Amino acid sequence: MTAPPPDPETDPGLGASFRAWFPLAASASGGDDARLRLFVFPYAGGRASAFRGWQAGVPEGVEVLALQPPGREQRIAEPPFRSVAEAVPPIADVIAPLCDRPYAFFGHSLGALVAYETRIELARRGVPAPARFFASGSRAPHRTLLSEPVAHLGGEALLERLRTLGGTPQAVLDCRELMDLFLPMLLADFSMSETYLAAEPEPMSVPLLALGGRDDREVDAARVEAWSDVAGAEFELAWFDGGHFFVHEREPEVLAVVSAVLELALE
Repeated sequence: MTAPPPDPETDPGLGASFRAWFPLAASASGGDDARLRLFVFPYAGGRASAFRGWQAGVPEGVEVLALQPPGREQRIAEPPFRSVAEAVPPIADVIAPLCDRPYAFFGHSLGALVAYETRIELARRGVPAPARFFASGSRAPHRTLLSEPVAHLGGEALLERLRTLGGTPQAVLDCRELMDLFLPMLLADFSMSETYLAAEPEPMSVPLLALGGRDDREVDAARVEAWSDVAGAEFELAWFDGGHFFVHEREPEVLAVVSAVLELALE
């Protein structure tokens, strides 16, 4: 049995921790009237605010809790995680008390890999499985990178990769002051993604929907489809026009597909 969500009225420390991890949450400790919680794990360099519009696009009764990893936005002063193994325990710590009702995981790119390992960690702690798992724009945990790693090459190589990927405004890439501020976090996130590989992945007994971009040059179809190897239950695929950041380029279509799946979970 999981513990109840943290109550900021009786434990301000837990309430502050919740607000740090979930800055877009409507309440200070998780909506008590939510029928299902959708935890959103951002991509490398991603932030909670990139999913600001999601709450309005999901079914009534679903609470969107977009994770804010350290090293960005209001957590810019905190050191970022440098490996998936380092990230998972604190993420599991904050999510476990919120699994007192049905929940789902959505992760894009690196976020899908972190979500997968977080689910494995929660299972070890005896936390019930999520109702649904969405792996978006990501290679399966046991599949290698399609592109050559760049994090170990330093900032200039990473900036060039960001230009190729898209998703980062050119004005931001051209602003040296901003990039000097963001580069430590970006290098850490890309290192997380590029050093992760689950040679013998554990299957999840969770219905899994893998989402992919038809023009994604970072993750090809075979790497997306390989999520079927770890689904352990029902597996489906959904394809969208766009590149690696189709999750934003085609946000209404993505939310429509996600919402349809969540509607079934709410029945």
